[in-house]
Amino acid sequence: MSQSALFSRYSSSGLIWFYYGGTMIVDGVVTQIANNTTTGVTLTASATNYIEADRSGTVTKNTTGFTPGKIPLYTAVTNATTITSYTDCRGQWQPLHIPSKASVAVTGC
Repeated sequence: MSQSALFSRYSSSGLIWFYYGGTMIVDGVVTQIANNTTTGVTLTASATNYIEADRSGTVTKNTTGFTPGKIPLYTAVTNATTITSYTDCRGQWQPLHIPSKASVAVTGC
């Protein structure tokens, strides 16, 4: 899959959100994030859920807003039993220490 598939929505079932994994750099190390297509993240019913990832690639949600320092992924609105709508909040981002005009050698992929 392409890099843009990392954390993309795989599907949903009721209030459970499933997503694709992929490759990301964690503290300078190329790290494989597993697909989460079986257990998913259980969303809160009748709420706006803010789905986000931390620097290790762990995906969580909360109902108060995106957490500073985490990677915003999606907002998902739910009713009592299902997801009624969602918005993709994944943006093109890069660490501040990597300037846009530099080349970066990555090994191990």
